[in-house]
Amino acid sequence: MGDASHPRQMGLLHLPRSDWIVLLTCVLTIRAPFWIWARSAPFTNDEHGYWSIAQSFLETGEFDISWPPITSALLAAISSCGGSLHDARLIWTFIDAANIGLLYTLLSRFLERPAPLIASLLYTIYVPAISFASFATSEMPAMLLFLASACLMIDPRRSIGFGRILVGAIMIGLLVLTRSSLAVLAVWIAFMASPASVGAGKKPSRALSVCVALVLGAGVVGLWVTRNYLAHGEFIIAENVAYNLYLGNQPHYSEDLNLFHPFPTQEQIQDRKELLKEEVVRDREFLSDHEMRSRAVAFIAENPFLFARRALGRLARVFAPKTAQLQALGSERDNPWFTAPSLALLISANLLYGLALFGGWAGIILCGPSDREKKFRLIALGVLVGTSALCTVAIAKPRYSFPSDPILIAGLAWLLVNTRQAALRVNKKTVAAIMGGWVFLAWSWAAWLIWSFMTRAAVYAGNVG
Repeated sequence: MGDASHPRQMGLLHLPRSDWIVLLTCVLTIRAPFWIWARSAPFTNDEHGYWSIAQSFLETGEFDISWPPITSALLAAISSCGGSLHDARLIWTFIDAANIGLLYTLLSRFLERPAPLIASLLYTIYVPAISFASFATSEMPAMLLFLASACLMIDPRRSIGFGRILVGAIMIGLLVLTRSSLAVLAVWIAFMASPASVGAGKKPSRALSVCVALVLGAGVVGLWVTRNYLAHGEFIIAENVAYNLYLGNQPHYSEDLNLFHPFPTQEQIQDRKELLKEEVVRDREFLSDHEMRSRAVAFIAENPFLFARRALGRLARVFAPKTAQLQALGSERDNPWFTAPSLALLISANLLYGLALFGGWAGIILCGPSDREKKFRLIALGVLVGTSALCTVAIAKPRYSFPSDPILIAGLAWLLVNTRQAALRVNKKTVAAIMGGWVFLAWSWAAWLIWSFMTRAAVYAGNVG
């Protein structure tokens, strides 16, 4: 049995020192150049929005609730201490480094060496993660809260202290206030909490852990929702919740991926053209939050089969090839997909992601036979569902899978290390599960590539710009 499973090796400090040295060395040598470059990288749209909200709050004392609050609150705190956007990006790189360490720590509780180290090293060179760490957007704080809460509350080897449940519960509440689309993931982390006891001599109880995590996590979210009701008259986390619901549930859905006919409509081509020319006029400016939510719910009720078909396409979009890293080159208007730098970045990002997606899915299904490995499979499947569940209801983009990516990479690492053991676990059920997942993923990639390239080819052929 590997070192990580030894009864004395429970905590962070007892993980193999050699692994930490290798991991730290790779993080510094691989990520440091990107961190230095990111200080002068182009401003991204989401980053500009979060920074603008932070600056507006510092100037007026009023907090814009267009997006969930945590990211802008962090930026406001940095700015209030005299920090610039570049300083914020530097802090985001430290968050990124912490995420890599937390990932290794969490995986070491479930998988034998060297799988946790291999997974962490692969994540270190994972281009989409590098891109997220280069810009002060919500992905890095959300990943930190996800991994930190999981490390605090989930340990398959033993019971944990009640204080860890309290801190972890606060973190899953903050996770929802960072990315509201991850609410299902937050609930899943709470349900997977290890047994905890209130005091010495008390028998650890998993039911206690789960209940406290759910109640306290919901309480954190509830405080913010109550504040918004008192200030704005509505029980909401952020206005973009209703906005996204409305965008994905109206007669024309700009990013509708029809898996059964993946060719873009003329309306979608026109939307892409307006986006590239920065001429988009959004209905959000003219419809209230209540109106958008009401219209979306009515549309779903009147079009259940269309909603189901779109939900399938939205799920496909979550696991489609990655494109968000192109923001490192600036806007798509200045650096179209078909230029050499964009294609090189797309290919470099999606080579590892493709391996992680298909190989990681197989690794997750075949993982076992130890109890800890089986629990990893359960955790991994829950993370995949928790990341994508709410995306199927509103809108979905390839970058929304970011919490699932390191877990898929971990599945790939386990498969690489345990090829012979995996072969012994192949049977009719596992083959059916693996092939079913592969067919859907391949179908998703093919449909998305057809839709994406045809949309842009039609726009570029018209000499946009």
